[in-house]
Amino acid sequence: MLEVIEIDLTPILPGAVNGGAKVVALELIRQVARLHPETKFTLLTAAEGHEELAALERENVTRRLITQELQGLPQTRSWRDRLFAFIPRQLLWRFNKTLLVLRKVLPSNHYYASSRDHAGSRVRPDLLFFPFGMSYPCRGLPLRFASVPSVATVYDLQHLAYPEFFSDNDLTERDRSLNFHKKNSTFIVISNFVRDSLIRRAGVPPQSAHTVYIRFKPHAPEIDMEAARGVLQRLRLQQGRYFVYPANFWRHKNHEMLLAGFALARSSALPHDFKLVCTGSPDERMTIIADAAYALGLAECVVLPGFLADKEFSALIRSAAAVVFPSLYEGFGMPIIEAAAAGCPVACSDRASLAEIAGDAALLFDPRKPAAIAEALCRLATDDKLRSELIKKGLRQAKKFSSIEQMAREYWTVFERAARNGSGRIVSNGSVRRRRRLAIVQHLHSR
Repeated sequence: MLEVIEIDLTPILPGAVNGGAKVVALELIRQVARLHPETKFTLLTAAEGHEELAALERENVTRRLITQELQGLPQTRSWRDRLFAFIPRQLLWRFNKTLLVLRKVLPSNHYYASSRDHAGSRVRPDLLFFPFGMSYPCRGLPLRFASVPSVATVYDLQHLAYPEFFSDNDLTERDRSLNFHKKNSTFIVISNFVRDSLIRRAGVPPQSAHTVYIRFKPHAPEIDMEAARGVLQRLRLQQGRYFVYPANFWRHKNHEMLLAGFALARSSALPHDFKLVCTGSPDERMTIIADAAYALGLAECVVLPGFLADKEFSALIRSAAAVVFPSLYEGFGMPIIEAAAAGCPVACSDRASLAEIAGDAALLFDPRKPAAIAEALCRLATDDKLRSELIKKGLRQAKKFSSIEQMAREYWTVFERAARNGSGRIVSNGSVRRRRRLAIVQHLHSR
């Protein structure tokens, strides 16, 4: 029996910064705690998200502000970090590989504290859960347990497929996190595509990676026709005469190819009154996309409304001709399921996990080819029979991913298996030091 589970929620930030992963993780915790009232769940938090996570507390769920505990430690860097700070940049570059190995194996003086019971005594958890597995545990705090099984959720391995989309610091941090969890955790992944990538690209043993699909019934707020008309009027849209791309303006979302495809469609069979709406939080990339639309002569028919409230967004989707989703990389692709559940036909990329999740309920296209995007847009705008078929298939497909209770039960099965097999290899400091000394010796002998 799993009596105590600690959950690392230190990566949580206020608002929507964590994206859909945050919504899924928090609802998953609610469901698992509800299904297993006999288990105590401790949420390890950072100051930024501590107050927001109060909504999760119940009889068997408590929060612990782990950064507050760390404030009691001496505010000094480890001797390892001070050593690397004095190494000249030229030497860092020249001996980069050697120093990278040393950085990984030399000890650090930080710590990770376990929970306490009501009497104030330390309680060794039965399991550690990292719902944001691509973040280094507790913001860089190495674990100091004596062999505690752990489970980490991985949403994607985009940095391995498209390293050019990331800064050097982001790549280093993601590699660091992945390498840590490869040694210490059982993985839960959100699609078979991610599982295959984890095995093939990251070298994770197949028995250590388990697919659990995101199953989350989309919340569609009640809307009335007056509200829907208000949104369309404000954005100068006509019902059924526009496409929606619901995505932030990150590079892998591939907005530039979508604009090129939309321009080609307008020069082909797409009626000229059709518009393209790209929602998402305003940022520098949104300005770049706006400039690209202007350069292509699309300024009057490309709408960039920024982030929309739930009711406005729901009205926008329900009145659209279709949702188009040309992303180059997705670990799952929740927006296509949300659109399908709302009765909106979908055309999406055939890359990464999207074909797996969409099944036969979407019109697939190659997102790297503007002509393929243009063909899909023209078909959706002019073929009513196709749209009707996609709507019916979409509603059926969305039902497959609608039970969050099923997702919670599948997670619990992996939790129990990890605890039973002792899959976690987070070890005591003595063992860590022995491993580090051995790694240094092996590295020096290999040179």
